[in-house]
This record gives sequence, structure tokens and C-alpha cells, in this order.
Amino acid sequence: KEYKLRKLELKINFSEENDLADRKDYDEVSDHLKSLSSGVFQILMPQKDDGLSGDGTDQGTGFFISDDGYALTNLHVLKGQEECLKNNSCKLNILFKDTEVKSYSVDVNVLTCSKVLDFCLFKLKDEFSIEKYFNINTKDIPEKLLSLGFPADRSKDFNNSGSEETALTYTCGRPVGLSGVGITTSMYISGGASGSPVIDELGNDVFGILSNGLALGPGDGMPGLFRPIALIEDFYGINSYLTGEKQKKIDFVLEKLAASQSGVEAKKYLQDYENEKSLYGIETIESLVYSHENVDVRKELFYFLKTHSTEI
Repeated sequence: KEYKLRKLELKINFSEENDLADRKDYDEVSDHLKSLSSGVFQILMPQKDDGLSGDGTDQGTGFFISDDGYALTNLHVLKGQEECLKNNSCKLNILFKDTEVKSYSVDVNVLTCSKVLDFCLFKLKDEFSIEKYFNINTKDIPEKLLSLGFPADRSKDFNNSGSEETALTYTCGRPVGLSGVGITTSMYISGGASGSPVIDELGNDVFGILSNGLALGPGDGMPGLFRPIALIEDFYGINSYLTGEKQKKIDFVLEKLAASQSGVEAKKYLQDYENEKSLYGIETIESLVYSHENVDVRKELFYFLKTHSTEI
């Protein structure tokens, strides 16, 4: 087999210090860090209740990377709602929590996902007032990191009603090692914090997505592992979605596909689409399966959809 290696320019500032993670609630951080809370939201996913496993809901974290509704979370978070990956769109229940709880039901389009890098990029369909978003950074992972999300082991009584729910938690830590396609840190993670942004102390740039933990022993959660944004950008080009270049490129391929006069020609453009590692425009391909006038083209389209995965 022939393998092509990719050069990734990424500087990781590892720490020799072995300090414990510092976890704080919203009320304990500076006003500047409090302002970051509007860029991060809790995702509630309804689960099928088997009568044995609790209230039938699951949760995770997501965050904005643009002021027009582009956001990131873990793939394993969106898997909690089958519709999201089955139809590449769904309705999400998202909550913002600082001193109070603000809940919204939003329609989103899922644009691309990866099982290996455990992420999904999605966009809110309707206009939504976004007060804070994080700039994606692919060049330099600093020594001191911060993450904020909704670990299930931290709760708060927001309304003084005697009923507590998951609260926003800030966690400080440092990069300490490598694990596969992830970077291990001293930041601790607990269920519900999956999908949290890994940012610097200033909170302007995001360097990674907190994904899962390494169960090394008892403690306040588990040491967290995050997928670097640099690797996600290198393979999936999420910046090009924000600029609209990715959509333009795929729209051009879809126009050529619709005009294809043979199965061979259609197969070529389907390969071009596949190379973009995107779910954008998949609805157009689905409609062409029934509407294209050429039977050989329809066969290629049908086979493509049958084998195409939402976990690219």
C-alpha cells in the first residue's frame, strides 16, 4: 500500500510540573472568565428509557466558533440523539448557565464528524444572538490551559428550589503527554464535560475539544484527553466552512454531478465529494437518486449513499 504522510506544524508546550487540576465554579472566577460562559452551552440529549437507567437523558457540552452559529462538540455527544447523524440535522436542547439557567430548543445542521477525532461541526439554522465565540488556533498549544463545561459531578441549586442540576465548571491544567491522536492533560473530566473547549487563560482561542478521560485512580474526575483543533483543521478544514469556501466548492461538485451523463462521470464527482469529508449537500445527492434522468448515474448515487458514513 502507498501511504502519504502529512506535516503538521503544531507546537505543544508540555509542562514538567505535576500539579493537580484546579476546578472552580462560575461564582469563583474573575469577571473576564465569567464572560466566557455565553460561548459554552450544555447539550441535553433524550435517551430511550429502559426503566432501569434513570431519567432517560444524557448530556454533554458544546461551544461556538463563530458569531453566526457554527459550533463544535464530540461525536459521542451527538450520538445521543439518533436523528442528528441519521438525517444530518436535528433539534437540540441547549442550556446556558451562569447565575441562572437559559434553555433553548434550536434546529441545527450537522456538517462533518469524525469517529477517530471524536468531533462534530454543526450550525444553528435560525438566527441566534451569540455573545461570545472562540477563535480556532492551530499553531501553538500553551503550557497553561483552561476548560469550561458541564461535568455531571458538579451541581447547583439555581432557583433555591431545593432541586440541583449540573453547573458550569472551570478547570485549569497543563499538557502532560500524547495518547494516539489526543493530548493528555492534568485537566480533570467527568461525564457531561465531553465537548468542552480547551482554551488559554485569556479565553480568546480554542486549541482542542475535551473528549474523554484516563481512569488512573480515584479523584475529582479523571485526567482529560483532548483532540487538538490543529489536527481537525488539517483533515477537515473547519475554517473553510466559516468562510463559506467549503460550501462553494461542494456546490460546484454537486452542479457537475447533476449534469453528469454517465455512471463513470458521476463516480468521479462523487469521489470529489467524498474527498471533502463533509455532510454538507448530502440532501442534494439523496434527491438526485430519484430525480436524475440517467439510470447509470442513479445507480452510482444509490451505491454511494448506501456505503457513505456519517462518521467520516
